[in-house]
Amino acid sequence: MLGMGLGLLAFTGHPWGLALALTLMPLGTAFTFPCVTALLSRHAADTERGRVLGVQHAWGGVSRALAPLGAGWAFEHLTPGAPFWLGAVLALTPLLLGPAAEPVRVEPRGQ
Repeated sequence: MLGMGLGLLAFTGHPWGLALALTLMPLGTAFTFPCVTALLSRHAADTERGRVLGVQHAWGGVSRALAPLGAGWAFEHLTPGAPFWLGAVLALTPLLLGPAAEPVRVEPRGQ
């Protein structure tokens, strides 16, 4: 939903299209980030889970600081829709990576 909202926002010219895009984006965000965190925690070994989630949050902070700069550059130098298309592609990336990842085997503790 986040990817669809961003993609729709790239070329909508009608207020109803804008309303639909702005409805899809927060709903998609609410579903995307917990799912990505769950995928990461499921595919990380018990001893590495904290490190993996820490790296995820660190990269999230870096991206929230640098992405607006890149989006502004893309808006100005490419096309006004470019930041939204790029965001849509990035938002859809976990759909491609998730099924390919193999879960880590969890050994029972204390046995």
